[in-house]
Amino acid sequence: MRVLRVLLGLAAALGVVAAGALTWVLRDLPDLEPWAARWELPEAPPRGWEPRITARFLGVATLVISDGETTLLTDGWFTRVGLWDILRRAPVSPDPDAIATGLHRAEIRRAAVVMPVHSHYDHAQDAPDVAGRTGAVLLGSETTAWIGRGAGLREDQIRVAEPGVPQVFGDFTVTHLVSKHIALPAGQGRLGESLDAPLVPPVPIDAYPEGGAWSILIEHPLGSMLVQGSAGFVPGALDGYAADTVFLGLGGLARQGEAYSRQYLKEIVDALGARRVVPIHFDSLTERPDGRHVPGPRLLFDPRLSFALLEEWAEARPGRSVAWLRPWREVVLFPSPGGS
Repeated sequence: MRVLRVLLGLAAALGVVAAGALTWVLRDLPDLEPWAARWELPEAPPRGWEPRITARFLGVATLVISDGETTLLTDGWFTRVGLWDILRRAPVSPDPDAIATGLHRAEIRRAAVVMPVHSHYDHAQDAPDVAGRTGAVLLGSETTAWIGRGAGLREDQIRVAEPGVPQVFGDFTVTHLVSKHIALPAGQGRLGESLDAPLVPPVPIDAYPEGGAWSILIEHPLGSMLVQGSAGFVPGALDGYAADTVFLGLGGLARQGEAYSRQYLKEIVDALGARRVVPIHFDSLTERPDGRHVPGPRLLFDPRLSFALLEEWAEARPGRSVAWLRPWREVVLFPSPGGS
């Protein structure tokens, strides 16, 4: 009996130590403001008569792109799932209040399309609800389509993207190009898995498989951009394409090392001939952004590697730049010809 008590005591002590270590790791958050101060784009002035393309970054890989007539969204993710719910695999559903508040704050009433960059919960969980509220088409993989059906979205608002086939929304042309999710520890993320039946919330977050990852090319007479939501790549996949601006997902690069990060920049940014990089998907998955981004833990994202490499990339290439989008603020991505 005494031995059992000792063993139980040791187990409890180890549990406390493990919990303390996990808490320390998750609270080891980098300071992003020094980088924001160097790269931040000014807020967009009030819209006049002139055409322009604006962008808002709403956290993780949710972007709002608009030319004043047509609005596109990637992901449309406003719900956040707490760490405890993640660890205990609690069934969760999209948060309707968070979605309504987010759409209002981002001044989104109508949208043409919502495009999850892949089908994990932090990209596709809210997309059907956002499409339903804004009248948008939900455009993505077969897995994203099943998520839409599970949420009750009308079939005429669901469209499966065909790799390399352009689709037109107003003056925007959108082309989905096959990409790759960044590597995850064994058993995480259900990489390479898909759905073949509706996914009906509430479900644990790991019920959302990857379903295939996209690089999303968005072209417009005023400018072109690519959204790379996950920091993975298919070698040579973007050869022959071009974009002025790349929204570059950085989550998980800290685990991959410098050599991988440099190759990632080469395969995505340099392959497109991009002149500007906008970092995305470096922030917390459990906290909503406010005036500043809440960074993800340093274990998953270390700006001393990723941001420093971006700065080095820009400094080594005249005319190249890195741009910082503060949450919710609308910036002018491409002004009218001859505009400021």
